[in-house]
Amino acid sequence: MQMFGAYSAAKSASAVQLQAQMRIMKSMLLLLAVVVSTTTVHAKPSGTKEKSNKKRKVTFQRDGLTLVGDLFTPENFDEKGRYKAIIVEGSFSSVKEQMAGTYAQKFANEGFIALAFDYSHYGASEGKPRQLESPAVLGYRGF
Repeated sequence: MQMFGAYSAAKSASAVQLQAQMRIMKSMLLLLAVVVSTTTVHAKPSGTKEKSNKKRKVTFQRDGLTLVGDLFTPENFDEKGRYKAIIVEGSFSSVKEQMAGTYAQKFANEGFIALAFDYSHYGASEGKPRQLESPAVLGYRGF
């Protein structure tokens, strides 16, 4: 019976964490919509042999910290157009220049707007101590 209680508590904690992450993702999607609708993208194409897309550095606030990201837009991006948007992130200890940025660029090549950003305490984003790996902070408060 004691084992079932531990399983139940872990399942409950997972549900709380999932709900918190869903709220954060909804906030990020709203932020992405605002960033895309209010910014002008001025960047030179990457020069790769793939489709040309544009990358713009963006910043936004979360819990008093400035987070830094790269916003990728498709080739021939029109600010008045409508696009599907994706937030691409890696593990909590990764930075946007690793997997997330690579995939965000690939999604932009396929016509999406894609945001890859550094979590708080990592990369170009603010937060001390640096490289903080705390499930209590990162898991429940997210980005």
